[in-house]
Amino acid sequence: MEDDADNPEDENVTITFGEEEKITCSKCLLMKKSDYFNAMFSSGMKESHYNVVEIKDMEADVMRELIRYISSEVLHLTNESVYCITAGACRFQISSAIELCCEFLSDNLCHNTCSSTLECSTLYHLKGVLKLAKRHMQHYFTKVCQTEDFLSIQVATLKSLLLEKALNVESEIDVYYAFERWIDADVENRQQYIKELSKYIHIEDIINPSIELNMLSEFKYLHISKNGILQRLENNKDQIRRKYRQVPEDLFCVGLQRFDEASQSFWFDPVIYKIDMTKECSILKDNVVATMEEVLPNVEGHGGYSVCVNGQEIIVSGGEPKLGKNTWNLGIYCYNTFTNKWRKLTDLQSPRRHHASCAINNCLYVIGGYGRFRVKLNSMEKYDCDEDKWCSLAPSQTHGYHKALTVLHNKIYALFCSSAMFCYSPVQDSWTKLLMASDIQSGLAFLGACTYNDAIYVRASRDLVHVLQHSDDKSLEVTNTYTHFTKKNNEEIGGYVFGITICNDIMYCFKTDDETGFTTDLLYVNLLDGAKENGNSKVVDVQILMQHQLDLVTVPVY
Repeated sequence: MEDDADNPEDENVTITFGEEEKITCSKCLLMKKSDYFNAMFSSGMKESHYNVVEIKDMEADVMRELIRYISSEVLHLTNESVYCITAGACRFQISSAIELCCEFLSDNLCHNTCSSTLECSTLYHLKGVLKLAKRHMQHYFTKVCQTEDFLSIQVATLKSLLLEKALNVESEIDVYYAFERWIDADVENRQQYIKELSKYIHIEDIINPSIELNMLSEFKYLHISKNGILQRLENNKDQIRRKYRQVPEDLFCVGLQRFDEASQSFWFDPVIYKIDMTKECSILKDNVVATMEEVLPNVEGHGGYSVCVNGQEIIVSGGEPKLGKNTWNLGIYCYNTFTNKWRKLTDLQSPRRHHASCAINNCLYVIGGYGRFRVKLNSMEKYDCDEDKWCSLAPSQTHGYHKALTVLHNKIYALFCSSAMFCYSPVQDSWTKLLMASDIQSGLAFLGACTYNDAIYVRASRDLVHVLQHSDDKSLEVTNTYTHFTKKNNEEIGGYVFGITICNDIMYCFKTDDETGFTTDLLYVNLLDGAKENGNSKVVDVQILMQHQLDLVTVPVY
């Protein structure tokens, strides 16, 4: 570039902009860096015959920065200037400057910049940045909507968000409040859009039997009578219906114990598998997305680590790689399914294995398990990922291994059997014992749990899955029981069912062969079918021992 600038045959061009401001730059450099100026000076336009170019409708600061970049290859960007400089770089088709702007926008993407970045990348067709910004907006919609940046988006952007199905929200109420907040920021000029935009708020997903009718008066921009509400409730009664906002998910399997027929021996295969259920046969060994050797070295057998999901990350914590040999793993590691990379989050406060874990609002909760010398634990601790801080919480009312643990409406449910079910409230830092409001078969142990559509699906012994819902604040009742996992092709299935998760409206469980425990089926039930019997299964080509660790998890994908 310097050679071009020093070339005596190279001409200088004077660029005028702003209030009679002028900058001189090498024509050769302008043509090399900018397709816009290259076309101007090589196509016979009038500017090609003169050494003066007038630029209109461009901020002086932006023009100066772009000319400085063309001359020096140094581009100064800030969160305040990047959008205008991006617009200028796109206007003058300076591809290298556009790349730098895209890199800056991607690196600085957060809740406070997401809305502006989304609009900028949409307007100028910055595909890579647009994908990142849209994914961030979808996944952190509730938090992004609380920022000042969100209040300045254009009506077209808000409309596209209200039409988006893959918004990660607790309920449609979150979507409504985002819409209301945007209107309230400039009621005088935006009230004209209320009628049009309110059509994209799905009232049928706001109204449900758990909502008090008098609460609806708070939704000042929705217009529906109480009679209309009651009619909708009656129409939707006893239906399992797919909500409009539904984040697509991927199904993952974490950890595995393999059996080698040649040597008749077992070994632990510490990997993460992505299960593609669109195929006739999903073979785990062909779908490895990450190894766990980096975070769980020298694991033998179960390992005792805990697995949970926080947003797009699979979190693996604790464990004892070689049981009984004082080889504790204190690390907590996150596998990002968006970037396919591991990172270390933090360390446990003290050794734990066979403990339970879950995440709420970007906080990790670890509960119970076993400590040194096989001491059963009931302690619970919380790690705030934003604050990088641990704190101790109210202990669990039971000790040891919490097999069936799940989160519903930002509360933790620890379920052991019909006589031992507890709910933890992070707001009150207290546990409440729950009662069964209706009969449930006695003697059942709860072996796994997940949530779906305001209900808890709990995997019980004897090959049953019970659906539990609140009858009041302190009681749960069984509203449905699935017996799919006792049948396959109209024949009784033996063996042991373990692992449960729900992914894209389908409930999955692993089941081992009754005789050997080596062959494993992945059984599934489409919850939207409404059937209670004769489930289906797909065979997973994997051989395991049922007593070793195998976790099924679902992760959002955009």
